[in-house]
Order: sequence, then structure tokens, then C-alpha cells
Amino acid sequence: RGSLERTVSGLRCVVGPGTDWAGTPAGAERAVFTHQARTLGRLPAHVGPPAGGTAALVAAGIVDDPLFTDDHLLTLMFARDPDLVAGLAARRLAPLAGLPEATRRRLAETLLHWLALSGQRGRIADALHVHPQTVRYRVNQLRTRFGAALDDPTNRFELELVLRAGYGWGPRPTGPGPG
Repeated sequence: RGSLERTVSGLRCVVGPGTDWAGTPAGAERAVFTHQARTLGRLPAHVGPPAGGTAALVAAGIVDDPLFTDDHLLTLMFARDPDLVAGLAARRLAPLAGLPEATRRRLAETLLHWLALSGQRGRIADALHVHPQTVRYRVNQLRTRFGAALDDPTNRFELELVLRAGYGWGPRPTGPGPG
């Protein structure tokens, strides 16, 4: 991969998965889908010719060119059927509906960290740059709103998926997905 990265550095391209000959059609289809998803704004977009060289900005995560499909598998899964993900998000995040945007965002962010960090209040507080008591207060609010859903492994998994997909922070792209 290192040699390929150097060869395509600075190029706006999509690099599909490394496969054997039999997997070439599927790999090409994934690369085409990835290009379409990026064009529709469901993946990181090119930010234009950078000053100071593309390689430094790619390394800093500011420019995602070239785009390697293997680095975005979860995002690609979400982009494949955005309506399905939106439906799951609406269902799982319904307890936050109707809250003021700022409150919804804070609680969604806290919930994502709570799920990802297995409820470790100190680590969550560090990640959110808040006091552990603030985490406790927010988690109590979440428990009040979500109830037993926070104790169910399937619900927790689905909540983490939709939060990682960016739901809970504001409107998501709508319309048919690429492909």
C-alpha cells in the first residue's frame, strides 16, 4: 500500500480493495460506489488544491485524497442505504426528539462516548472536556429518556452505529444513495 500511496499522492482518486483476480469486479464496483458516495457528499470531499502540498494535508486528515475504500468500510455501509440508516436513527434516537438542538447535541455526544467508553465516567469527562459530575447528570437524563433500551445490547449497538454515522447532531443528507 505504501508504494501505491506514494504513486497516487496528490491525485483525486478512489482506490478499491486489494483483491485477487476473481475479486476484481467487486472491487471495481466498490470503488465506483465510493466515488459516487463522495460526489453526493456522503464521504469526505476534496477541498481544492492545497497550499504547501497535498501530502502534508492528507497526513493531517484535512484532505482525503486519494481515498482508499478499505479505510471507509463502515461509512460505505451507511452510504449504501442512507434511508435505512435514517430510519434506524429516527427509531433509536426518538427519545431525544423535541429537545432543543443544543441539548440534543450534548446528550447525543455524551451517549456516544458513554457507549464507546463502556460508561467510564472519568474517561467520558476527559473526552468531552467536562466534569465527571456533568457526565453523571447527562447520563441520568439519558437513562430517564431511554429507560431499559440502554441496558439492551442490541439497542446499545444500534445507538452507537447511528451516532457514529452522525445522527443526533443535526440534519443528514436525504435522497437516494449512489448506485
